[in-house]
Amino acid sequence: MKNFLFTLILIFTISLGYSQESKAYLGVSLGMAIPGGDMGEDVKTGLDIGFLNFGYRFSEKWGATLNLVSSGHVLDDYDFAAVGVAYWGIGPMYTASVSEKISWDFKPQLALGLVGKYAIDSGDSTLDGIIEDDWTLKGSGFVIGNSFVFGTNSGLKFSLNLDYLIGKINEFDMGGVSVDIDDENGLNKLSLGAGLRYNF
Repeated sequence: MKNFLFTLILIFTISLGYSQESKAYLGVSLGMAIPGGDMGEDVKTGLDIGFLNFGYRFSEKWGATLNLVSSGHVLDDYDFAAVGVAYWGIGPMYTASVSEKISWDFKPQLALGLVGKYAIDSGDSTLDGIIEDDWTLKGSGFVIGNSFVFGTNSGLKFSLNLDYLIGKINEFDMGGVSVDIDDENGLNKLSLGAGLRYNF
């Protein structure tokens, strides 16, 4: 991880030397999230929301991105059970021109603060539908992010997004008791969606 951060700093420093007019964008996105990995069993495809999609360009090709992403999924084998997965994604951004009005953003990111939150109702009538357990998963990961962006250089743009989260859960918390997880802790997620962004 230290090597990755050093590489990011080096890229940004070199990019500043060739900087053109700075450009930034702010946007949101919506799509579907397909779970996978060890912890993706019995988890259904869910809704993926990009609450914050931010990018800043140091040059025509290079920049940085910051994203806040969350998805919600229903679990099988319970009267009601759901899990939410959220993280902050931060990393470099490389932009390639596909045509005059289409560009491709490649955005590898660290998934910081990766959290999974379970809510399960066992259906026990004595609980009267109250959530029985409140479980929290904590971990870290890496995101391979891609966006095809449609529009002119400034103003409102539309994007098609394909992101792949590769993560590991290191800690499980239930009722205030934390337990380290060593085995079968892979958490992957493929997100397909669309977004709106405003360039300024």
